[in-house]
Amino acid sequence: MAVTVAQMNDGLATTLGTISGITTTHTYDELLSGMARGNLPLLQVYWDEFGPLSEDSRTDRTSFQGVVRHKIFRFLCDLYVSPVSHLGENMATMVDLLDEFIDKFEEQDTPPYFGVTGVKAWQLETVNRVVFDYGGGSTPARYLGIRFPVVMHVY
Repeated sequence: MAVTVAQMNDGLATTLGTISGITTTHTYDELLSGMARGNLPLLQVYWDEFGPLSEDSRTDRTSFQGVVRHKIFRFLCDLYVSPVSHLGENMATMVDLLDEFIDKFEEQDTPPYFGVTGVKAWQLETVNRVVFDYGGGSTPARYLGIRFPVVMHVY
């Protein structure tokens, strides 16, 4: 494969981690079991899904005669904004950060997308406001945040 999952993951984290207001960014090999409130807003970027890909047929390929195999990778970009108290408490911060993310995604209009050579196309799926349960035990910490699912195409 011309580009690795690690390269795509790190490129996405590096690009989005430059957004003003993001205090800390963790990529797939830096994820922790807990987080300090001083690290918020915190962005975590990690691989989520790969496929579809058919190993034994030429129908999964993009070009004439099936020369180029099309691979689709999905990554999750989770932004933890603040501990949950009430919805309005940090909604202004969350909306401001959402605007920054939209701008950063709109900048990705020419290759190399997210600074990664080999990514031929990308798509931002539906972005959602989320209440994340983080950590183990019977009472995990809860954080207000945003989830940005990003799909990258390699062929």
